[in-house]
Amino acid sequence: AAWIDANWMFISLGICPFSLALLFIFFKGSLREKFADALLVGWLTVPIYCLHQAEEHGYDVRGWRYAFVPSFNHGTGSQLFPLCNDISHLTCPLTVSMTFYINTLVVWVGFSLTMVVAHQ
Repeated sequence: AAWIDANWMFISLGICPFSLALLFIFFKGSLREKFADALLVGWLTVPIYCLHQAEEHGYDVRGWRYAFVPSFNHGTGSQLFPLCNDISHLTCPLTVSMTFYINTLVVWVGFSLTMVVAHQ
């Protein structure tokens, strides 16, 4: 796999504290006032989900590296796509590259664009 496919979740882990700091600098007021702001709460989905990406795709609680793809492919994926039983559960239906694109486009870009539009 390409370097980015194997390591994007650690970039995501770095985005988490950086974006949290920016949010608490950008939104003014006391902590209570900040959490009463629906826009701040909406923006919190980005750093929290970035943290989730690191634990789901980096190392799981067993210490296994990138266990999500084969776990999904053998479980839910095989139920949703029975054809994968004849192909290979290592790459069907999800591949490492596909997982990178889904997570970065949907979360990093999609969540952020949704919140930018919410400010309008």
